[in-house]
Amino acid sequence: MKVQDLFFHPIQGNERTIEYILKKIKDLLYKQKYLIDNHVNPQYDKELEELVMFLAMNTAYKRPIHYDAHLVGITPPISKCIYTNIIHQLNLVQYLGIVIEHMPIHVGSDLMDAMIQCMKKTTPKSQIKNTYILLKGAATRISKVGEPALLQDDIDNLVEVSNIMMQNLTMLPVDKVNAWKSAQIYEHMGYCLLYLFNLLLHCRKGAIMKTFLYNVFRSCCSVVQNITVDVFCLWAEIEQDDENLQTVIANKAYIVTECFQGYPDAVELSAMLTTISRKPKTLTEQVREADIPKLIKNIKKENSDQKVWFEALLSNAQLLDDEEALNCVQKYTNLCGESELFHLLDLFAQTKKDVLKKIIIDTSKNLSLDQLMSVMVKHFYRNKFECILSDDVEAQLTVIFNKISKTKCPVENLQLEVSLLLLQSPKVVIRFLYHECLKSSLCTNLLKGSFDNLKEVAKINDVGVYVLNDIIKENLPNPGNVENYAELFKMLLELDYFSNETVWQKILWPLLKSLHEGENLQCLNCTLQIILDSKLKIHHSLENKEGIEFLLNLMTENRCKFFTFNSLKQHIVKLIVDIILDSCRVYKEDKLDLSKEDIFSGYYKRYLTGDADYPLFETLCSNFDINKHGECVAKILQILPLSVTREWLTITEGIIKIGGAEKSVELLTDMLIMLCQLLETQKESVDSLTAALRYNIRNYGICLKQNILQHSLIETEIRVNSQVCRLLSYLPEAVKQEEGLSLANILTERSLKSLKEDKEFLCLLLLIKNSNVCRVLAQKMTC
Repeated sequence: MKVQDLFFHPIQGNERTIEYILKKIKDLLYKQKYLIDNHVNPQYDKELEELVMFLAMNTAYKRPIHYDAHLVGITPPISKCIYTNIIHQLNLVQYLGIVIEHMPIHVGSDLMDAMIQCMKKTTPKSQIKNTYILLKGAATRISKVGEPALLQDDIDNLVEVSNIMMQNLTMLPVDKVNAWKSAQIYEHMGYCLLYLFNLLLHCRKGAIMKTFLYNVFRSCCSVVQNITVDVFCLWAEIEQDDENLQTVIANKAYIVTECFQGYPDAVELSAMLTTISRKPKTLTEQVREADIPKLIKNIKKENSDQKVWFEALLSNAQLLDDEEALNCVQKYTNLCGESELFHLLDLFAQTKKDVLKKIIIDTSKNLSLDQLMSVMVKHFYRNKFECILSDDVEAQLTVIFNKISKTKCPVENLQLEVSLLLLQSPKVVIRFLYHECLKSSLCTNLLKGSFDNLKEVAKINDVGVYVLNDIIKENLPNPGNVENYAELFKMLLELDYFSNETVWQKILWPLLKSLHEGENLQCLNCTLQIILDSKLKIHHSLENKEGIEFLLNLMTENRCKFFTFNSLKQHIVKLIVDIILDSCRVYKEDKLDLSKEDIFSGYYKRYLTGDADYPLFETLCSNFDINKHGECVAKILQILPLSVTREWLTITEGIIKIGGAEKSVELLTDMLIMLCQLLETQKESVDSLTAALRYNIRNYGICLKQNILQHSLIETEIRVNSQVCRLLSYLPEAVKQEEGLSLANILTERSLKSLKEDKEFLCLLLLIKNSNVCRVLAQKMTC
């Protein structure tokens, strides 16, 4: 039904018309659920306000109105009598107060005048409340007038109507009070005075309000002068706002006196109030004296002091023993901030009361990420990690990460979600995040922000270290997870989640020692790889002295001679060399003591303490006379087979500086030929020796490519071609094709093309005796 449908019938103010319109509007409002049980439904407060305003704009007044002209005249105008009866009988007076505040001032006086008759039909209690609403609206409207001179007549009319209402309020007709007992009359007097005090405190003190205020003061005086001891004592027996009516009026009287101190028209009232006024208790005093029921009642008022009362309830020693108090806290967790959450966590840590778990979890959801982390850090420092708020945190995390796994995208607010769960069960969350990172480097990237947030928590009592160590024990580094471990440690170091010292001293060095004691070379090798790939820095300091010595001893122990070659052990040596040169920092203030020392570890020991006077080559090959070819080959034969790739490159550079590239290639080639010849004489451990030879040939090829051929002249390249082909003719069949093709691919096309007519070189090719290798070389010579 539309509002316009209400006005298809005659609109005279007779009883039948009023009843008809009231019934139609009432039916409409109940159908729309605007009214429930003859009361306003707060859910539709705004809609009812707009409806009352709309009807007001389509009511007939003494003078036309121009307020929101596009809404005026949409329906046939109704009389003020009909309008005020609608407002009164449907309990919509609170919205009429808003109409009076906002519409032209003459509309307010017209409607209040019409309401006087309706008010006579109501109960005294409703009359007091409704009169206050209308007078408050009138006071607000008068104070908003910008140019009083232009509207003085309208102002006077509104003041006069307001005064009549006040008189009706303070002087009830005899027919209404004849049946009352004295207590009822005294109570009515008290509430009249209380609402008049509230009206005074609402009014401004400007000149435009002078007459209005005068009338209020006079009405107050008329009530106060009739206050007797009996009246005042009876008020003490009436409850009002968690106090008795006597206290409320006395406190309000004090506030009125203070507010209007020095105001001329308030002198008489102020004098009369001296006998009953009492300075109200401060909020702090009220809170301190309040019991739990009073605290709860004030919290439920939801006014500006609500947070103060709520904090007092949280601090009450009887909180956990009072079910209603706990229900109140649960309902108003939105009032909790950082300090309240911290208090609740402290309370839970002390009492272990399960009832607090849900309250804490709900409270934590009100905080921002930064606030939540701040509370957690303080809580875990004080109470450690024993307070478990939920047993299904892992299940919740699984749901979140299953979603990530399916979509390959981060969950919205992932960091906040993780942090909320971190509060509930920190060790479970940290452990779960580590596990996810070990499953996939994608998770490491997605969780970077989460790890950054929880790093301060992880540092408390080294919980991040202990949890990660437990995971490592269950999932030792291996070829399948080494990359994910490295990415995890790299990310944690970048975030300063762990310091370099923490990772080395508390995680990886203890792990290396354990793996070494258990002779688990595969996992030890992977752990060393993690150190390198994670960009860990190991400072040679007093704290790290033992760990550095361990690495150097490990290097000596695993460095392989040609006859005892083990590819895994030699790779361990390679990684340790890279760690020493790339990850360790020189520390000159201390010496290193090695239990196992060879010529290599001795050099690196001096390097780390700043005592290495000569480069690696000069240290290992002193008195290297390039003109004594045989002695030189013998010297490098003692050194290079023990060396890892990086050392090969360094030693080769040293030889080149002394004898040049061509002489260096010849020495290296002769050394390898001797190893080939040595292999042919062996009948035992052939596989191991073949692997050793293959390892040396590959290092030879790397040195040719990086140290000699990278920026060489064609003459040098031609010499390299001849030496390589000479070596190829000596290679055992077990390695000739694979390693031969690798070496052949290193040689430059331009140098090979220049040799296609060289008979000596062609003879060398014939000696190779491997068709595949020769075919590759021939293609390069002719392409």
